[in-house]
Amino acid sequence: MSDADTEAEAIPPARKVRAWQRTAWPLKIALYGIALLGLIGLIAWTQREDIARNLIGAELERQGVPATYEIESIGIGRQVVRNLVLGDPKRPDATIKRLTIDISGGLFGLKVDSAVVEGLRAFGRWKDERVSFGSVDKFIYTDSTEPFSLPRLDVTLRDARVKIDSPYGAVGIKADGSGNLRGGFKGSLAAVGRQFAYGGCMLDQPSLYGTVSISGQRPAFQGPLRFDALACQAGGLTIARSAVAVRAGANVALDRVSGSLVPKSGAIRANGFAAANLRGKIDFAATARQVDADVDLALAKANASGIG
Repeated sequence: MSDADTEAEAIPPARKVRAWQRTAWPLKIALYGIALLGLIGLIAWTQREDIARNLIGAELERQGVPATYEIESIGIGRQVVRNLVLGDPKRPDATIKRLTIDISGGLFGLKVDSAVVEGLRAFGRWKDERVSFGSVDKFIYTDSTEPFSLPRLDVTLRDARVKIDSPYGAVGIKADGSGNLRGGFKGSLAAVGRQFAYGGCMLDQPSLYGTVSISGQRPAFQGPLRFDALACQAGGLTIARSAVAVRAGANVALDRVSGSLVPKSGAIRANGFAAANLRGKIDFAATARQVDADVDLALAKANASGIG
């Protein structure tokens, strides 16, 4: 027997226990921690569908929005649902073919870091001086008195389409893009209609196509507005196929829009008047209550007859 074994046997059992208690507490904490994490992981796995419902379903229930969906997969930090239907299933306000969200946890609970929205279809109508999407309005229009601000969220839109009906005509919108809504989002937007009627005028085959970007929480759009013809009852005014280059940007609160319009019109006709085209530029700034504009326009080959 070695000297070390002899010395170990000479140590009283009580002292051995106290020595273990002093030296082994870090190991105990580690073991307890591993056991606790394992228990949490087991609970999370067995309740994984409830976790998804808590993130998506609970918010829908809190807002009072009827919805159905299927869970495709639940993983660590990522959840995927498909066939999400918002509103009446027979006449939904919106549907999403596939929704992927990345989540992270912290001291204050789970939060959504990014969302990939595939195959969005939304159906709106002009009502009470604003666009309404039925039950989805509860997410869009709130009673909050806080200044509006875009969320800090990475969003990817793939084949998003919206139809809006109004007393003036219907419009279809398609959008794609990706990036953070606070800054860095880039995408494309297209809007088309058959006819728009307003104030005794009729606009045929209007379309809008361009790029959308967000920088410093300020959205911007740039692209052409086109139409086949414009006809107004007053004065017999008609304008042939035309295009207007649009550049517009909103402020952080989205309550002010400014930009410019550069028209390249076709032939213009009216009672006793004609012109080859209209060129120039309009700089504007608009809010819900006021529109300010700096107009610099010129008619080409204008002539008048039968006036007087």
